Amino acid sequence: MSRPIPTRPAAALAAALALSPPVGAAAVEVEIGVVQAQLRYSKVAFEAKPGEQVRLTFDNTDELQHNLVVCRAGADNWKAVAEAALKLGAAGVDKGWLPDHGAILAATRMLNPHEEQTLSFQLPDEEGIYPFVCTFPGHAQLMRGEILVSRFPRGLGDLRYRYYEGNWNRLPDFSGLEAAATGKLEGNRITLEPRKRDNGFAFVFEGDLSAPADGEYQFSIASDDGSRLLVDGDTVVDNDGIHGNEQRSGKVRLTQGAHRLEVQYFEAAGGEELTVAWAGPGFEMEPLSAGGGNLDFTDPAEFMPMVFDAAKVVRVRLPDASSRAMAVGLPGGVSFCFDAESCSIRYAWNGGFVDVAPERGNGKGRGGGVCKVLGDRWDVGEEAMAPELLDDHAKPRFAGYRIDGAAVEFEFTATGKSITQRVSAAPGGGGLKVEFAGGRSVTVEPK
Repeated sequence: MSRPIPTRPAAALAAALALSPPVGAAAVEVEIGVVQAQLRYSKVAFEAKPGEQVRLTFDNTDELQHNLVVCRAGADNWKAVAEAALKLGAAGVDKGWLPDHGAILAATRMLNPHEEQTLSFQLPDEEGIYPFVCTFPGHAQLMRGEILVSRFPRGLGDLRYRYYEGNWNRLPDFSGLEAAATGKLEGNRITLEPRKRDNGFAFVFEGDLSAPADGEYQFSIASDDGSRLLVDGDTVVDNDGIHGNEQRSGKVRLTQGAHRLEVQYFEAAGGEELTVAWAGPGFEMEPLSAGGGNLDFTDPAEFMPMVFDAAKVVRVRLPDASSRAMAVGLPGGVSFCFDAESCSIRYAWNGGFVDVAPERGNGKGRGGGVCKVLGDRWDVGEEAMAPELLDDHAKPRFAGYRIDGAAVEFEFTATGKSITQRVSAAPGGGGLKVEFAGGRSVTVEPK
């Protein structure tokens, strides 16, 4: 455990950055804690408008020291600030690992366990993504988040539906069908309430979707029976067929502004469920539908970690892997299971990332269950392994990993050799590019 920082005037820089808003100014109220022992903020994204006042309370609920440093707009500003903190060297402890850097907009002091501090600051008039980060050495790669500053509102508008009756095993071609009823949903939330019966029906929902910023967006559908989600006419999530309440996810890159959302759904017999949600730059998973279904929105950052422009590593129990497995998500929609026991990639999948709710008890129980990969799984094979691991006497020993932007580097030893394995998404997407020291590189595509 890091040693406590004594109370001292050296926190003056953090105090100076915790600017007070003008008297009477309305402020965005935000509370952020720490997910214990995971080097992660409890809230990794929130929204505000240009020039708006923010009152941010950071509660260090962890057993380690942490701070929260808000940076000016710029995708790499968090990295520049974190690197400047490292360069403080021996002076870092006295300075609370807070460098004098022009990219810093506001900052707390370095908080000891179970301390809290409230920042009050005004956002600039510039739209963009304002990252925040913990600058304690070694924390920045995992412990960071984003403030989306945008004038553009988000959500659904002018949501309408077409209702059909019939019997299908898969989603029909709606262009050849006559709707039994049509209407507008005044609340702009997708719902099955307008149905006339409980079996043998279908819906098409269409509305204007406002994306508040350029970036990658994730959509999730849970349905019983089949469903499909399209944005601007392109399929993003396909959850078709007769099945129980199953969830699928997909991602798409959108520009700021209006887009066309279409959701198709059919019910054969049995239960009828449809839940739709989305997440994107500056906001966590939130519903586009009126029902809860089997998507838990109470703490989406906790149960449905998302991958945007940087790789993400989550240590959880995964199917067909040892207790030392980790889920690794890469930008572009490809993920894989790295097993630290065997120091190898067990398998990969395309689509969403991972549902960690079974391992964490859905916030209600003790957890410890095997997590669900949210995509189509495929085998990687031995070609992506270090050759030394094929030796019967390899005795691999894991030494750690490092996130490097959109890639992850693993370090381990086998047959007495130190090995570095770098994994990133293959050019063109869908597969994995695996590189080893010495220039050896292989690309593995879905099988």
